[in-house]
Amino acid sequence: MKAPYEVACLGPAGTYSEDAAIGYFGAAAKRLLVPSLDEVFAAVEATQSVYGVVAVENSTEGSVARTLDLLAATELKVCGELTLGIHHALMSSAKELVDIHCVRAHAQALAQCLGWLSQNVPHARREAVSSNAEGARMASLDPASAAIASERSALQYGVPVLFADIQDIETNQTRFLILGGEDQGWSDDARTLMIISVANEPGALYKALEPFHRHAISMSRLESRPSRRGVWEYNFYIELVGHRTDPSIAAALSELEKIATVRMLGSFAARAVS
Repeated sequence: MKAPYEVACLGPAGTYSEDAAIGYFGAAAKRLLVPSLDEVFAAVEATQSVYGVVAVENSTEGSVARTLDLLAATELKVCGELTLGIHHALMSSAKELVDIHCVRAHAQALAQCLGWLSQNVPHARREAVSSNAEGARMASLDPASAAIASERSALQYGVPVLFADIQDIETNQTRFLILGGEDQGWSDDARTLMIISVANEPGALYKALEPFHRHAISMSRLESRPSRRGVWEYNFYIELVGHRTDPSIAAALSELEKIATVRMLGSFAARAVS
């Protein structure tokens, strides 16, 4: 039987997801590049890869909804996190900006560069594609188009960089989650991520959050997504500062489980790469 790839991530070669995989696991890690977030989850679930890397949140454009929905449907655990600085470049074989008829990138990248695009290439059509690296690959085949991607993608596909750092917010960052079969053991910089659902009645969410307040637990994230179980029913994604085995968190979770359905996604340590 063929040995599994060490890590699955969104392809093709040159994506920020691949950058995150390299930043977390090192350049020597054997990578499986797949065309969608769904296939990253599927590769790890089928043990085709040991780990998966998925974008979950951008500092400019917010959460990656598809990742949140897939987290609700998987048995995989979140076992790590990496925050990557995102530096977008405009690349094209066109000689002048006026010659560019289309700019391709992932939808989030297009949104992160909206101001720059509106000011510098207002005439160009914007087309969302599966990844920024895919946009770069397409730009290598279409001299009158451009892509927004990393400079590594430009080198990968041989497309000249016309402008670097075109993101509207200089400190643009994306958080990536590492998926695996088990979460991490205790660390002093851990975060704990879970999904809860509560009854659709007044005060239900307040009651669910109250144990965290009473046990002095800091909550670093709270957001909702439709549960798809019924109309106007939601899953709440909660991230806590600390490990799930910390006495205060364990006590709060014990109380929470009496009044809400709790799905533990895992505890993990955070890492950053500039």
